[in-house]
Amino acid sequence: MIKLIDSKLNELGNDPAILSQNENIDPGLVSYFLKIGAAQPLSGKQFPKDHNGRSFHESWYWQTRSTGEVSQRKWLSYSIKNHKIYCLYCALFARNNKQNWTKYGFSNWNKGTISIIIHETSEAHIMALIKAAYRQAEYPLIQSMKESGITNIAFNKEIFGRSQGYQQQGNFPRFREMEYCLGKKGTFNQKS
Repeated sequence: MIKLIDSKLNELGNDPAILSQNENIDPGLVSYFLKIGAAQPLSGKQFPKDHNGRSFHESWYWQTRSTGEVSQRKWLSYSIKNHKIYCLYCALFARNNKQNWTKYGFSNWNKGTISIIIHETSEAHIMALIKAAYRQAEYPLIQSMKESGITNIAFNKEIFGRSQGYQQQGNFPRFREMEYCLGKKGTFNQKS
């Protein structure tokens, strides 16, 4: 199963079609898609038209707020494979809701603008957006914790190395004092 997903990722990159093919999304796959973000290819000209002559528009990647501020819809993901749009955040965090945005994709282009607005203001989407924000916010925290842990390990190895030197020099009581300080406070406080 993992090799199948890996080969699909190599083939599709961040195309959201891969999410629609999996019932249960592995946490590693969630991390992968959050890290690389939504697929938002730019056609330069025009996206493929459907049988009614309508197509996806690059301008849909952007939202203009009532204040005039323009922001990117980081959740909106276009599949080059099947020429449909998906909600990346709902596909990752709200799989049971809005299946046309998570499993089947959306391609009713004549109702594109209004459908996007309805989707992004839905409760299910807002909850998925919040979950995505929390998940993305924990990355720096986890990395910081890992770096802190590595620093503590290096510090403890240095202290242990010094304690071995004290022990070999016959300064055994000092070694016991260090052990006590490390055990009690988690750091070495040298007494004068």
